[in-house]
Amino acid sequence: MGRKKGRVKIGPRWSIGVLALWMGLWMRPVLALEAGPLVYDPNRAMNGYTLAGTVGSVTTPPVVVLLDMAGNLVNQWMATGIPAKFLPGGRILARTSLASEEIAFVELDWNGHTVWSLPIFMDHDFEREGNPVGYYAPGADFVANGKTLLMTLEERTVPSISPFPLQDPVLYEFFYDGAWTGFMWRGSDHFEEFGFDDAAKAAIAERGGDYLHMNTVSLVGPNEWYEQGDARFHPENIILCSRHGNFVVIIDRATGAVVWRIGPEFRKDQPEHPIGQLLGPHHAHIIPKGLPGAGHMLIFDNGAPSGYGGFGGYPKYPGRRYSRVVEFDPTTFRVVWEYRADRKSETPFKSMAMGSAQRLPNGNTLITFPNQVSTYPEQGRLVEVTAGGAVVWDLWLQWNQVPVTPYRAYRVPPEWLPAGINPAGYLPWSQTLGP
Repeated sequence: MGRKKGRVKIGPRWSIGVLALWMGLWMRPVLALEAGPLVYDPNRAMNGYTLAGTVGSVTTPPVVVLLDMAGNLVNQWMATGIPAKFLPGGRILARTSLASEEIAFVELDWNGHTVWSLPIFMDHDFEREGNPVGYYAPGADFVANGKTLLMTLEERTVPSISPFPLQDPVLYEFFYDGAWTGFMWRGSDHFEEFGFDDAAKAAIAERGGDYLHMNTVSLVGPNEWYEQGDARFHPENIILCSRHGNFVVIIDRATGAVVWRIGPEFRKDQPEHPIGQLLGPHHAHIIPKGLPGAGHMLIFDNGAPSGYGGFGGYPKYPGRRYSRVVEFDPTTFRVVWEYRADRKSETPFKSMAMGSAQRLPNGNTLITFPNQVSTYPEQGRLVEVTAGGAVVWDLWLQWNQVPVTPYRAYRVPPEWLPAGINPAGYLPWSQTLGP
């Protein structure tokens, strides 16, 4: 197999109109925040720069931005952040703009120049060799010119699943020169391993389309469970998260088989019951070695309508009125930490779609919840909370007074910026964290 190529067809009227609007917006400042963060405690926050990839809309073009803790714009890239990830030295990995006729997955330098690309549609997530989750962890160093594991979508009809075409999640791995490594995994080939009951299978058969909506690809990474002899947690095994199916799986890198799973149901008679029912989950990953909570799984649980097999087929569950971030032991399913805003909060913690959570070296957690469904509809919010649940940084994203929707955000250590660039003067994390 050679390189895979994806194309998105955009009609001329739509393309010209949206591109003209976006060009006009690009002539104005990006993310013109009227005020800084609503909350910022520099003594308890993990001071650094925040990379936020946005999805764009008819009124706001997709853009990837780097912000300091005060919300000031440090840099920006014209790319689609679904997601975007930061590499040491000031490069990012992202997808080209949705307005582009040719979709590609690219590596851009600090000045926005393309230094590497793959002519493939990257869907929702990827990982670059050397780091299992795509964010800072001690010793998890990206490999220069390393391999890239990514997910894409391919249309496929599988009569045993549905008579309608499926948007099938497929994983590929590529060398830096663009050659395929030979690794490929296809969701429909493992349909019977996802735990769907007969009612759920019937609902999927009636829908077809984006039946799984996988949104996360991460590696298990080095961990204590594998060191203790549990082969399910081999560092090269892969974690996938299904938003529509309400499940998370670990697949064996060598065979492709599902070797660990939670969901789709979390009934009292199931071992994963202590976690609680996942509803439209995102960004499931194992916290890397060297960070507080290492070896635990961290998930952004949206609480959104989701799941198959209900009275109307889909969604089975109408959703909750709150989102949460949940951390648990993947061997016992014991919940060790959970965050959701107080029920009486003026800014309740709720996002119907997307979302992420990053464990920071000081034990805090950076949370992205893209749309707020009450006071500020569709407005993106980035929050850093302590292990005790205290909010120490809280930033709303706006674009010239228009709400912006971030897909996922990552806190970046200042030493990852290009040499000589540290406009806010933050101390390197290597100095603030000690030996």
